[in-house]
Amino acid sequence: MCIFATLKTHKPGIYSASDMHGTPNYKLLLNIDGQAVLLLGNLENENSEPMKLVDPEAGDGIRYRFSKNLRLKSGTHRIVVALPEDGIAVERVITLVEGNVSHLVVEPIYSTKSGKRHPGRYGTTSFTEGIRSLRVILNGKEI
Repeated sequence: MCIFATLKTHKPGIYSASDMHGTPNYKLLLNIDGQAVLLLGNLENENSEPMKLVDPEAGDGIRYRFSKNLRLKSGTHRIVVALPEDGIAVERVITLVEGNVSHLVVEPIYSTKSGKRHPGRYGTTSFTEGIRSLRVILNGKEI
């Protein structure tokens, strides 16, 4: 099974000196059937312009890319994906088919921007507001 996740956080030191966001110490934790796997991300500075009217990843921050190839038996597995620094964990049950390479993609669900609401932009999310949850996609289908 190939696991891939990409997300964006604020730069280090913005909120406190002990904040792990924007540093190599920010990690993604997987627990598959009770076995923990810690993924370290490749990180890079990213200052992106909006790709669409309301782009939650627009702006100056740190992009993380996590990936790992794991050998799992076919069958049903309990998986927990967590961002320990943010206190976020989601649990899913997945079924892997024998003879197929499965792809598990983890996407961030960013928190809603606070402040004044603008017409047509109610509920706008942004990486600068932190990560609220995680979306888990197995072989192109959200689970």
